[in-house]
Amino acid sequence: SEQKISEAGVSMDVCNKYVERAMEARLADVWKVKNLQPDDLAGQIPDVFLAHPQEKPLFFWSFKEYGWLSQATSTNTDIVVTTNRVFRYSRANFKPYDCRTAVCFGACYCTACKALINGPKYLQRSASFLMLPLMLSFNTEVSVAPPVWYDPMRLPVKVPCWETCC
Repeated sequence: SEQKISEAGVSMDVCNKYVERAMEARLADVWKVKNLQPDDLAGQIPDVFLAHPQEKPLFFWSFKEYGWLSQATSTNTDIVVTTNRVFRYSRANFKPYDCRTAVCFGACYCTACKALINGPKYLQRSASFLMLPLMLSFNTEVSVAPPVWYDPMRLPVKVPCWETCC
């Protein structure tokens, strides 16, 4: 409940601002995610159907996992916390073509080719609902990796002309 969240030291005003910025009510119990990430495909994100009109979104969080350099896809994830449950929706998207990665892997790692050959059917999607009254604990972890020399997408030194041209 909102009271328990406030007692835990979380500001409900901040949580409400996240929801207002990222979601909009379509009906009393149907919410649409309007905060799309730049590489999301049109119609890829489903509406969030709540169990009853009294259930309401409390928090929204969206993040991207770029995945390994050798993978052709990255994963976008949205998490919606409501008064009754946690909704998690993940979807894979093809990485944009980048000549910096082509230099390392050549034609074998061309996401443009993989996107043409496989198309959207290759992209995996998953959705999960976790009911709060039945859940004893919940934990999520996000790690931020430091820059490395062997990954052209996360070099420790930025070269503006290389970034612009490629």
